Amino acid sequence: MSHLKEFLADPPQFMRRNHVIFKGMGPEMQGGNVHEFMLVESNNHPARRSIAALGMSLGKVDAGVFEIRACTTGHVPQQAQDSGDRFEAIWGGYQAGAKIRCDLGDKGPDLMLTPELTGCTVAFATQDNGSASFSHYNLMDPLMPRQTLPVSNMVAEAHVDFGYGSNVGVLSKEVYRNKVKHRGGAGRATVIGWRRKGEWTFWVQYIEVKGAVYQIRDVQQLRPGIRFA
Repeated sequence: MSHLKEFLADPPQFMRRNHVIFKGMGPEMQGGNVHEFMLVESNNHPARRSIAALGMSLGKVDAGVFEIRACTTGHVPQQAQDSGDRFEAIWGGYQAGAKIRCDLGDKGPDLMLTPELTGCTVAFATQDNGSASFSHYNLMDPLMPRQTLPVSNMVAEAHVDFGYGSNVGVLSKEVYRNKVKHRGGAGRATVIGWRRKGEWTFWVQYIEVKGAVYQIRDVQQLRPGIRFA
């Protein structure tokens, strides 16, 4: 089975073995539209996955590195254009200094993509019929130039967008930055939406970046509720 088929068949399982990151420009700012993307194997940096042995945390160099690039933006390497590993996905949207909402139903591809989280927050609300809404927040803090709002403010934005129901979930920068285990590392996250058996679910791959090393810390399904740390 090709890497692309493995990824599309079970994205969370693929991300447990491989670092996956959206690279380059997004196809557009708004969310909810279907676009063509490519899954590109990269050797730009080594990737490490944490394992436990005799109570110790070890780094094991066995994780692949894959970039997802939008085919319509001109940011696809020539080698990737030649490989033909193209697929369709729903674009979750992104706009610097703003929030973008994406509504997900029963039409279109089973995969939703959004840019890597380096300081942003995402929120979602699921419905009993399997549909969901997703928002990517890049809202800046007026008191702290070039920093995004803290979790309390982002949660307030999520409540404005989705209400106070038990079906609402928020993943803040405070959570994935807290996944860092080594001094000098930076916490980031890849978030995707995956429609499984007619129901939209959301998954996060926690990444620690230290120099050229990208280490997969965990892959989890995002559940409703506010994640503070």
